[in-house]
Amino acid sequence: IFANYFGGLVLYADRNFKVGDWISSPDKAIEGQVEDIGWRATQIRTFDQKVCYVPNAVLSSIIVVNSSRMKNRCIKEMVGIRNTDAAVLDKITQEIRTMLHAHPGIDQRKLLLAHFTEFGPSSLKINIHAFTKTADRETYYNVQQDIFLKIIQIIEQNGAALAFPLILRVPEL
Repeated sequence: IFANYFGGLVLYADRNFKVGDWISSPDKAIEGQVEDIGWRATQIRTFDQKVCYVPNAVLSSIIVVNSSRMKNRCIKEMVGIRNTDAAVLDKITQEIRTMLHAHPGIDQRKLLLAHFTEFGPSSLKINIHAFTKTADRETYYNVQQDIFLKIIQIIEQNGAALAFPLILRVPEL
């Protein structure tokens, strides 16, 4: 009991999160919006709207990630094109980089990548990495969707296609 009260004091003193913040922990299965910070426990509402009560002694002794303090969100994706499209791979990556540099939703001051980085079993993989200008979740998903659709257009305009995993089925004899 005393550990929870002491944990509550630590939480109030450190101010690592406040009511309304979205927090998570890689140490424990905790993720959600902080609804109340009490003396004994902190009330968190999960994404699926369940309420969980986490003892303050636990919260004061684990790693807590405060997503509400993010300034940007990261778009990180690996896109594979067919092995037969190697001739246009460099052009595709250049056009993706140009599109990212021109996109109004991408923060140009942050890391921005679009490079061929890996050979897949049936694909040539392009690593795409960029940050949105905002951390707002809905805006992030809208920007990410727009970028993904533009990437598909770039690939198709160059006569290439997305690679699909090849599944070989051998009939039983």
